[in-house]
Amino acid sequence: MMKKIKQIKERGFTLLEGLALLALGSIILGAAAFAISGGLESAKVANTQENLNYLRMNIVETYAHVRSYDSITNDQLLDAKAVPTNMISGEDIVNEWNGTVTVEPADDGRAFTVTLNNVPQGAAYGYELDGYLIKRPRVRPVRMEPNRAILDVTIHEGRNRQVRRMCQAAGLEVA
Repeated sequence: MMKKIKQIKERGFTLLEGLALLALGSIILGAAAFAISGGLESAKVANTQENLNYLRMNIVETYAHVRSYDSITNDQLLDAKAVPTNMISGEDIVNEWNGTVTVEPADDGRAFTVTLNNVPQGAAYGYELDGYLIKRPRVRPVRMEPNRAILDVTIHEGRNRQVRRMCQAAGLEVA
């Protein structure tokens, strides 16, 4: 009669199972890091858009009595407290990516241009509308009035009511 040999089961993973587990963990961590960085970038873009809207409204209000932007400078905007506090670094106006922001007169003083430096290409490319990535439109102010702006908007795609929905998403009324 043969004696039964007791098999001793060891707990844990084999080397191959351990390597597979490490690879899977690395993939999951990489995907999570990518998602988090994309979320942070989206938050920076949203903050920048909000800051620029606030800045634009303050500029229009500050220069409403003059009806011209000929003399607009960063220093004047800082003195008038027209710049959101989170855009101020020392005596400079900066964006979310620590690039300089410059406000200058345009169109013979009838408008102004805001230039943002050091903005990553991905942040400047587009935005999401109804689950689709849309190229940024070209927006040019035609006429600025108190409580009203007439804009020239050029879109690169023809989504259904795209301009109306973009403006509504930005909190603007469309007439």
